[in-house]
Formats: sequence, structure tokens, C-alpha cells
Amino acid sequence: MELKKQINVVVRPCALEEMGIFFQMADLAGKNFGLTDPSVYHQLDPNGFFIALDENNLVGTVSAIKYNDEYGFIGSHLIHPELQGSQLAQSLLEVAMNRLQNCTVALNCYESQLSFYQANDFKPSHSIFVYSGKAQSILGMPDSVVSPFLHPVELVYNLDRTVYNFNRKHFLYVWLNQTGSMLLANLEDGHYTAMGIYRPCKNSYEISEMISLSIEAAEKVLDALLWHIPQGMMVNIAIPASNTDYINLIEARGFEKTGEYIRMYKPAISVINEKNVVATGSFDVF
Repeated sequence: MELKKQINVVVRPCALEEMGIFFQMADLAGKNFGLTDPSVYHQLDPNGFFIALDENNLVGTVSAIKYNDEYGFIGSHLIHPELQGSQLAQSLLEVAMNRLQNCTVALNCYESQLSFYQANDFKPSHSIFVYSGKAQSILGMPDSVVSPFLHPVELVYNLDRTVYNFNRKHFLYVWLNQTGSMLLANLEDGHYTAMGIYRPCKNSYEISEMISLSIEAAEKVLDALLWHIPQGMMVNIAIPASNTDYINLIEARGFEKTGEYIRMYKPAISVINEKNVVATGSFDVF
């Protein structure tokens, strides 16, 4: 796309039928988005997506997703390469923050973007390492690993609350029911000690929203997920950098570190117990 020297950008909400356009910017930026992201994200918050247009040309996007009235996430904050360094990034961020007024807001960024968000009063919380490897058959499906769809959904919510200090029921319902995904959990003494999901993305599979109370439970669910993914397929996992036991677990399966980003909050209040997070995901298209 060739842009005019003088641009007249309009930022407006993105309708459901335009979500495919929204993810064109993610594609242009080389993001490995989920194959069902356009419809899934819109279900999560139909009013949380914005596109920047110069006439009919897409030049930027941002999402401002509300989990509830107290917590939100900014993602998909992407600018056309020819407009990098322009005021458009700031304008889109202001649109997102205006929608998330009075919320604690999280986002992910690369180190090169850190100063931009810090200038907007976001504070770094922790680093997240991205690991990549291939699906492989380890031990198959342990007897304790089950499909949560065959058990009370409250077991999922209870384990989720060991990490997140706010209600994510709507998010979990939508995220865990994606087409082509699989959710597994380790069931012990009537409650889950670990759970995780894989989902198909443009260039790989992604294991995300994986929570565990112990390394032993994490190992069972991880190996079961890797066993179900088509063998030899590329798999990505994003792990909090401080969780060295889980990093060692994934490295022992041949995964290698391929990226790193930073979780930030405004105000500077972490709303998660990251020590129980094996793999993050959710709105991490950024």
C-alpha cells in the first residue's frame, strides 16, 4: 500500500463483519494470531476493537478489551510500517484508554516499545519468554488428565482464581470453546491441579492459559496437550520468566527460547499470581 504524504486518519469502532480487516494489520506485522481470533475476540467484547483508516486504507488497529468494569487489556496496538514514529500510535492508545477508564489496564510490549508506554504511565511488571518447539508423543494421556467439558465448570473457575483475582467466567467460556482447540485438566481428589488449552494459529499451535499448582501436574497436562497436537507441528508457549521450573520443563522437551516481551500495568498493580502460570496467552496479540 502506498500512503499519501498528507493523511487524514479516522479512528472508529470495528464491526463484526470487519474483524477480518482488523487482523490484516496483525498479518502485516507478522503476528502469529489464532485462526479463530476474529470471531472469538469479538464475542469477548464486541465494543473493544478500533481501526484507523486513511480513506479506505487500513493504517492502524488497537483493542481495548474489558474483562469487567475493573480490569481491561490493550492489545493489537499496531501501526502501518510507513507510519511508524507518527502520532497515530499515541492517538490509538488514547482511544483505548478512554474506553477503559477507571480500569486497571494490562498490555504486553517489546523492550523497544517500553519507553513509549512508560511515558503513558504504564509500569513494567514481569518479563515473559516465548518458547518454540515441535509437538511430540511423550507418554500419551495420563489417567488423571480429563476433559473439563465432562465435569462441573466450577472446577475450571476455581483453578483460574488461584492466578487471577477477578472474575473471568465470560472470558473463559469464550476462550476455552474455540473451534479447533482442546482443553485438558489434571483431576485430583475432586479438583483440578492443572489445566491448559491448545489452539491453532496461523503458523503454529499455541499452548495458552495453562495454570498449575505443581510441577508434577503441569508435566501431565503439558505432555497430554503435546500428544494431541499433530506430531511434528510447531508449538509456541509463553512463560513468565521467573517460573524457572516450568521453563526447565519445556526446555527438557526440546523447546527453545525464540522471543521475549514485557507485561505492563496502569496503575502499577499486578492482578495475577504469576507463579502458578505455566503458559499465558489470552489477548497477547500486541
